Amino acid sequence: VTVSMTLGPALSHRAQQGARASLVLAFFAFPLSVALANVALLLTLLLWALSLSGSDARQALARALRNPLSPPALALFVWVVVALAWSPASTEAAQGFLQKYLKFAMVPMFIALLQDGALRRRCWQAFALALLFTLTVTWLNVWFDFPWTRTHNQGFGRDHTVVKDYISQGLMMTVFAAMCVFVALGQR
Repeated sequence: VTVSMTLGPALSHRAQQGARASLVLAFFAFPLSVALANVALLLTLLLWALSLSGSDARQALARALRNPLSPPALALFVWVVVALAWSPASTEAAQGFLQKYLKFAMVPMFIALLQDGALRRRCWQAFALALLFTLTVTWLNVWFDFPWTRTHNQGFGRDHTVVKDYISQGLMMTVFAAMCVFVALGQR
């Protein structure tokens, strides 16, 4: 932390902007690529940590830590870490669990960054764009075989999962549909 205090306000501001852009990339990547989403989240975390040298970012973190969602998310992450200490799981399995549940420890960062309405809108737009692409390719996959899709079976009545698995894709499409209904009702 003492190193980041000497970075200066200009670097803190640039790191904050970079963290925001990386978060938008993460929202775009969630439906498309686990690897890209993880890299974008790691980049978001690193840039956001650099931005904490600025007083605005520290104040946003303080507000985020007071959010009712932060303490349970952090407690759940600590619980997983403590449970892994007594777990008979292999080192590789333990690292996989830590990587998966690290996102709970990142909740205060998400809350701090997403306080900005413009950033929330850009994140939703990136998520929607990725899901529109997924939806389009899912329907095109009925007639055409794309080499990069998860399934390679044309025709109706078959699984046409584009990325990840059909459960993940279905859940994200459900969130997307609910988001579309919310936006449509807001336009009245």
